[in-house]
Amino acid sequence: TAAYRNLIKKLYPMIAKGLSAAVYTQTTDVEVEVNGLMTYDRAVIKMNPADVVRINKGYVPPVIVSDKEIFLDSATAQIINVAQPGQIRYTLDGSEPTKNSALYEGAVKITESGTMKARTFWPDGTKSEVSENSWKKVTLRPAKKVSGLNPGLQYSYYEQSEEYRPERLPDFSRLKPKTTGIADKCDLSRTQRDEYFALKFEGFIKVPAGGIYTFYTDSDDGSRLYIDSIEVVQNDYSHPMKEESGQIALEAGTYPFK
Repeated sequence: TAAYRNLIKKLYPMIAKGLSAAVYTQTTDVEVEVNGLMTYDRAVIKMNPADVVRINKGYVPPVIVSDKEIFLDSATAQIINVAQPGQIRYTLDGSEPTKNSALYEGAVKITESGTMKARTFWPDGTKSEVSENSWKKVTLRPAKKVSGLNPGLQYSYYEQSEEYRPERLPDFSRLKPKTTGIADKCDLSRTQRDEYFALKFEGFIKVPAGGIYTFYTDSDDGSRLYIDSIEVVQNDYSHPMKEESGQIALEAGTYPFK
């Protein structure tokens, strides 16, 4: 039920823009996955029908909106009811919101690390599940002093047997690459087959000005991005093409990445 509730919460903004229909099935119903297409057999509904009806009417948790995961001075948070109107109450100390918690009346300024939790209370006396979002106050990470850099990225290409079916990226320090070389960008042009391979790219990025930067990876299956040995994007495990992002605070200068 929780997964379905979260799905509907994500769908309501699309409904407001004209979405007419969506199909949902629990992963426990999935029998086969072939080329990204799933077949399933729905024999027994596994959710309380009354809960489903209420969720479909829009009685879902509010959405906490912010463009920052980390901040230097402050961040701003907005809380939105995606469907059914009601009173939004919130806390900033990580505690569960009650009817006596702060009433949301407009954008909230965040100045310290912490977790906001929000809940909608409706006129009929019911309340939503809790939504939450966390922020971290940070300082700029110092740049590295490097010299003698050459254009391009160092890449290592790995292959595994078809019997080896990992669910996540391997420990590359324990693997011997099949080929290595210099690439001009991060792409799959150096691969020698369509499946059971991995690529590792290493190089440096130049940051023009100090600030908070957002990085993205888009991959099928897993990927990770490290900047100055810090994991910034975690997009690992087996999944179809998916984009994930992460933020890091950097001074102007040069940083290693992989």
